[in-house]
Amino acid sequence: MPSIVVLQAAVGGSLPGLLAGHVHAQRRLAQRRAVAREQWLEVLSRVLRDDMRDKLGVALGAVETLDADESGETSRRVETAREALHELQSTAKTARAAEKTTGTRPFEQDFENAVHGAAKRACEEYGTAAVCDGDVVQVSTDFVPVTSIPELDLAIHSVVSNAVEYGEPPVDVRVTADETTGAGVVRVRDHGEGIPSAELEPLLRGEETALGHTSGVGLWLTRWVADQSGGELRFSPDDSRTVVDVRLPLAARTRPPVADG
Repeated sequence: MPSIVVLQAAVGGSLPGLLAGHVHAQRRLAQRRAVAREQWLEVLSRVLRDDMRDKLGVALGAVETLDADESGETSRRVETAREALHELQSTAKTARAAEKTTGTRPFEQDFENAVHGAAKRACEEYGTAAVCDGDVVQVSTDFVPVTSIPELDLAIHSVVSNAVEYGEPPVDVRVTADETTGAGVVRVRDHGEGIPSAELEPLLRGEETALGHTSGVGLWLTRWVADQSGGELRFSPDDSRTVVDVRLPLAARTRPPVADG
């Protein structure tokens, strides 16, 4: 539609009208980016104000009771503190990376590399043979070039690690190209209770109240990356599984076709 408007203006000789239309489009784009940036700053503010504060409170509370513990629950309290601090560290890392997403532009990347990188990081984070051997994370990929802002790897990792941590094995990760819609798709399935509707609905509406727990930061970041790349993040039930789709625009395919014979 914009190309038709430009053509008509050029043919009609209305250069002022063409320039005015261009300026208006640029102004609207700048306004959308400003609103998106303000929304993202609200998300980061809530992470720092609420989620990180709460996790620190849990960890410090558990540690402070260690000296007075006479019931033999010291190891359990230490584990509680360790888990809270681990989640806090993960939240801080995601928030720091997310700050860099504002103002970035999409470019061609490969879903295949992002998914394999996410599976490798899940193996390193959870440190179990099951994850490393593929019993928990099962990956099926094709070469699918898409256009995305630079944080594609972090976005895919957020979805995969969320499924591994909160779902039940196996976690099935597939990469496909939907030629009819012009989208590359990463679909992550896991057996689990799924994302609570109280958190899912605000996330899809784009409200900062979606961050009910640490994993919400990663899901919000994934949604942000998809939006800023011209794609979308979808959630849907599939029997007993939770299904998350990350859909991004397909880029021009760069891998040469395999010769016959």
